[in-house]
Amino acid sequence: MKGRWLWPLFILGLLVGCARESSILPRYKAEKAFFKAGKLYQRILINPNLAQKEDYSRTIEAYRKVIGFQDQDKGRGLEDLTTKARLKIAQLYLAQGEYQQTIDEYQKLLNDTKQDKDLQAFVRLSLAQTYEGMGDLHKAIEEYRTLAESYLSSPPQNKLAQELLPTPLQIPRLYRRLGKGAANEYSWARELYQGIVNRWPQTPLALLAQNQIAISYADQGKWREAVNALEGIVKKYPQSPLLPQILFAAGDIYSEKLNLTDQALRTYQQILDNYPEDPLGGRAELSIGRLYLKKGLPAQARKAFQEVIKKFPKDVNSSAEAQFGIGASYETEGKWDQALNEYRWVLDKYPHTQAALRIPLYLADHYSQAGIENLAKQEYKRAVKTYQGMVEDSPKSLYAAYAQEKIAQCYLHQKRWREAISSLWSLIRDFPPSRPMINGYLLLGMVYETKLQDKSGALKVYKEFLRRFPNHPLKEKVKKKMEDLK
Repeated sequence: MKGRWLWPLFILGLLVGCARESSILPRYKAEKAFFKAGKLYQRILINPNLAQKEDYSRTIEAYRKVIGFQDQDKGRGLEDLTTKARLKIAQLYLAQGEYQQTIDEYQKLLNDTKQDKDLQAFVRLSLAQTYEGMGDLHKAIEEYRTLAESYLSSPPQNKLAQELLPTPLQIPRLYRRLGKGAANEYSWARELYQGIVNRWPQTPLALLAQNQIAISYADQGKWREAVNALEGIVKKYPQSPLLPQILFAAGDIYSEKLNLTDQALRTYQQILDNYPEDPLGGRAELSIGRLYLKKGLPAQARKAFQEVIKKFPKDVNSSAEAQFGIGASYETEGKWDQALNEYRWVLDKYPHTQAALRIPLYLADHYSQAGIENLAKQEYKRAVKTYQGMVEDSPKSLYAAYAQEKIAQCYLHQKRWREAISSLWSLIRDFPPSRPMINGYLLLGMVYETKLQDKSGALKVYKEFLRRFPNHPLKEKVKKKMEDLK
C-alpha cells in the first residue's frame, strides 16, 4: 500500500524535475558562458596595451554566445545576461576604437530595453560619449540633449540621476569646442537645474543641481555669480555633509578669481571651525597660510603651515606643501639658509609628493636666477641625479613620469637642448599615457621648432602626437602648428 501511493509522487517528482530543468538549464548554460567570457574580459583588463586583435575578437564571440542562449530560449529569463553581454561587447569595440560597431551595439540596447528608463539613460550617456570620442560633436550634443530632456527633466531620486546631473553642461562645452556661442546653452542648462531645485527643494539632488549652476557660471568665468550660487547652498542646506567641499570651492574662488583675500580667509576658517575633523581641514589651513604669505605676513603664514603639519599629519600632501610653505616664509624674510633647510626637509620627510618633485629644480633655478652660476650648475646636476633616483624607485609609475619630465626641464632651463630632447623622448617612449607624457610631446615639438629650427623634427613629433591622441582637446592647435611648419 505504501509503495502504491509513493509511485504517483515519484512520477510527479519526475515531471517537476523536467519542468525545472527546462527552465533552469538554459539559465545555467548562459551563466556559465557569461562567466567564461568574463575571464577573457579580465585578461584584457589586466594589461590592455598587450591585448591583441584576436583577444578582443575571442572575447566578443564569447559574449555573443551568451546572447545566443537568449535567442534559443525565446527571451525567457535571460534578459539581464543578454543586456550585460551587449554592454561588454560595446565596451570591447570602443576599446579598439571601432566606433561604428560600438554605436550599433548601443542602438540595439536602446531598441531592446525601452521599458527600463535607468538602463536607457545609461546607454544613451555611453552613446553620447562614444560620439564625442570619435569627434562627431553634433551627434554627441544631440544624444546629451535627448538624455537631459528625457531623464533629467523629471528625474527619479536615485544615484543614477545624481551621476547624470553634469550631462546638460556637456552641451555648451561642446558648443565651445565647435567654436560656437554657448551662452544660450548655459542658460538652458541652468533652467533645467533650477527646475530640479524648485521641484525637490530639500533633497540631495536639488543641492547637487544648485552646485551645477555654480559650475556653469564658473565655466563662463562669471565668478561672482558662481560664488553666490555656492553661498546659496551653504544657507539653504546647513546640515549637508557636502558643505566643507562647497565652502572650499567658494574659498578658492574668493582667493584665486576675485582676489578677495579677507573673504577667502573667513571662508576657509569656517571649515576649520565648523568641521574640525573633515579631511579638507588640512587643505583649508594650507590655503590660509598661502593667503597670509600673499599678504606679506610670513610669520602668520608660517604659523598656519605649522598647524597643518601638527593637526593633519595623515594628510601627507598638504603637510608636504606646508613644509614647502615654511621654507617660502623664511625665503620671503630673506633668510635663505633657513629656507634651504626647510626645502631639503621636504625631500627627506615627504619624498613621494608633488612638493618633493618641485624642490630640486626650484633650488637650482634659485641659484641660476641669483646669478650664482657655479652653485646653479651643481644644483642642476644634483637635481637630475635626484630625479633619476625617483624614476628608478618606481619605474613606469605616474610619479616617475613626472620625475622624468623634471629631468627634461633641468636641461631646458640650462639651454642644453640635445639632452632635453633625449629626456623628452624617454618620457614619451617609456611611460604610459599621462599628463607629463602629453606635456613631453608638446615640449619636444617646441624644442625642435623654436630652439633647433628643425621643422621636420617638430612635424614628426606633432604627427606622432595626433596618431596617439586623435581626439585630444589640443589637436586643433597641434594641426595649426603643423600647417604653419609646412
